[in-house]
Amino acid sequence: MTPSTDLHMKLIHLGCYFLLHVECEQNVPFFQSKCLIELLPSSLYSHPSKSLKSAYAEVKGKEPDFTDYTDSFVECLDYIWYSSDSIRVTEVLDMVPESAITPLTACPNRVFPSDHLSLKAVFHLTDQQN
Repeated sequence: MTPSTDLHMKLIHLGCYFLLHVECEQNVPFFQSKCLIELLPSSLYSHPSKSLKSAYAEVKGKEPDFTDYTDSFVECLDYIWYSSDSIRVTEVLDMVPESAITPLTACPNRVFPSDHLSLKAVFHLTDQQN
């Protein structure tokens, strides 16, 4: 691991510090809301499978605006990855609108027991002979 890669890996686990580092590298405004996957250098999340896809991006055309919602951090941290060689995604669970969370201040709370919101996808096996 290079020092830069090692630093990126540590920053991924720290969230806010990661965003500060990205701001310096990519001139991304610090409080701009972006999915984490959009901020990571592609070398950190590349995969040898060229058929690896995100269920939400495939069905909805984009990643959720957020999957983690606290009083100090609102970002997309969670994904459902799959191999499109063997399965296809047909549906995903609609995300909770921010308007449902803001009256409760943040998550976790009495309605949402975790700061991470639920993701769900329906998959079907594909015919691999084609």
